[in-house]
Formats: sequence, structure tokens, C-alpha cells
Amino acid sequence: ILSAPAQEGGEALPLAGALVSMVPRGLRHLRLAKEIVLAACTTTAADGTYALVGVPGGTVDLVAMAPEHVPAKGPLVRSLEGATTRASDFALVRGPQLRGLVRSTSGAPIEGAQVRWVLLEVGGGGADLSLAPMLAQAMKEFEFPHSDAAGCFVAGPFPGQGEHVLWISRLGYEEE
Repeated sequence: ILSAPAQEGGEALPLAGALVSMVPRGLRHLRLAKEIVLAACTTTAADGTYALVGVPGGTVDLVAMAPEHVPAKGPLVRSLEGATTRASDFALVRGPQLRGLVRSTSGAPIEGAQVRWVLLEVGGGGADLSLAPMLAQAMKEFEFPHSDAAGCFVAGPFPGQGEHVLWISRLGYEEE
């Protein structure tokens, strides 16, 4: 796994500490997809390499995430049960982050408000359907941020260059 700068022209470098897992393609493992993602989750070494264990035979998407990098779907891999398969390198791009404050209509800070956004860039219009973007959230280390006691949060990193929408929710409060 490589760390790529947000702007073009910079050098992609090995990324240590990235979380990597895989999501099986097809409906064969759909009921067990979350358990499979969690069971195969691993962390990259200092040189960006990793080894996934327990990958079912068939076609899988690689998924990865790291602090300050946009979660990404990696290459499609075709594996045989019990065999070692090499995947091509892929990069996680650094993305912008947003700091914000959640307040009630009276101006008081709201603690524990969850902040959500779309994790992966949507588009391309291709017929390449994958559950990887949704199931990447099953990785135990993934968590959308919550506002602290002062109502502050840090959201992101965000994918792509366009506008992004945040959804902020807290039990007991109504959206405006």
C-alpha cells in the first residue's frame, strides 16, 4: 500500500500502519461478508506490504484505510482457496479534513453527535459493482467521528475534489 499526495506530481511512498482487508464478490458469501472482512483484516508493515489470511477462493476486492487518507477500494484479486496470490500495489490518497462545531438552537454545544459523509468517490458510471465501499465500514478500527464535550469534531478525509455533504445526528435532537 502506498501513500499518495492529494495533488498530482508528488511521489507515492510506502504506507505503514494502513488497515487492509478484502470483500468477496458475488452473493455466495454475502451473509458472512462482515465476518470475513473482520477475520481477514491486517496492518501494513513499514514497507507497505501486508498478508491477508483466510481469503476465500474466488474474486475479492481489497479495501484499505489509514489516518489522514481516504479509504479506498484496491485491485480486484482472483484467488484460489489455500493458495498465495499477489495483488498489485494501490495507493491511498491524502484528503482534506474539516473541523466543525455542533450546537443546539440555543447555542449550547452538543456532545456525542455523529458526523457522517460518503467515504468513497462516487462516479465513473462503470458496470463494476462492488460491496467493498459499504463493507469497509465493518473494519473494527473504522468509526465515524462524534462531537466532543465542547461540540467539536474533525471529519474526513474526504474523497475527490467536489463538494461534500455532512450528516450530523444525535438522539433527542431534530435536524434543521
